[in-house]
Amino acid sequence: MLINNIWVINLDKSKDRLSHINNEFNKFNIKFKRFNAVYGKELSNKELINETTLLSRNITCSYGMIGCALSHKYLWKQLLSDKNTNYYIIIEDDVIIKDEFKNFIIDLDKIKDKIDFDIISLSCRNIGCSIIKKDFSINNIHIGKCLMQLSTGGYIISKKGAFNLLKMLPTINYHIDTEIAFKNYFYNFNYYVTSECLINFVDGESTLSFENNSLTNKFLKYLNLDFYCLLINEPILVFNLEYSFTILVFLLLLILFFNIIY
Repeated sequence: MLINNIWVINLDKSKDRLSHINNEFNKFNIKFKRFNAVYGKELSNKELINETTLLSRNITCSYGMIGCALSHKYLWKQLLSDKNTNYYIIIEDDVIIKDEFKNFIIDLDKIKDKIDFDIISLSCRNIGCSIIKKDFSINNIHIGKCLMQLSTGGYIISKKGAFNLLKMLPTINYHIDTEIAFKNYFYNFNYYVTSECLINFVDGESTLSFENNSLTNKFLKYLNLDFYCLLINEPILVFNLEYSFTILVFLLLLILFFNIIY
């Protein structure tokens, strides 16, 4: 059953997040299995070279982004070798489980084998997540395809999906969710989303690959503009796998440039 194959990605050092996600699932009397997340800074040079492209480890990725991506990829590989199930529910540890989650999963379990899906995202919440065409409905929650499925905070993946993703993404180039979303346009990949988020991030964003507590972020969250908070903090360039040149920095420099000129 789907409900018995929930895997939570959690770093050894993130005891507070493990406690948080325990509390979230305990509210619904749901058990989960912990997957030890990859800590990017502990990867050897050989592992970095094998798992990433030259561009990503020098310009586009941070240690956190690489560790997050590898954590998901290792779980996909584990699913392929798991003889007891054909599906995993994969969840990051910094999320809030919504009330509809358990009943949705239980009811989806009854029809999952009739749906030809690679992934069903439970946490897609950006501008491009609106469903274009409704294919299925469960408890008034629709399942369909959208324009841009960003978020790996929580999703259901089939063995077919795990195989296809590993084939599509042999090495890491950028944020894992962004890579999946763009590759989806060029491959025959069945990526569905739910019309309602059944999983939300605690602070509106994943902290496995990204963490920023700036006043700008707090202000945008206060205005319920979480997506823009995530957007402006997207790295354009990353130096030495740690120091990011973000969209926000670019915009500020652009304003400064025009202010000097005019």
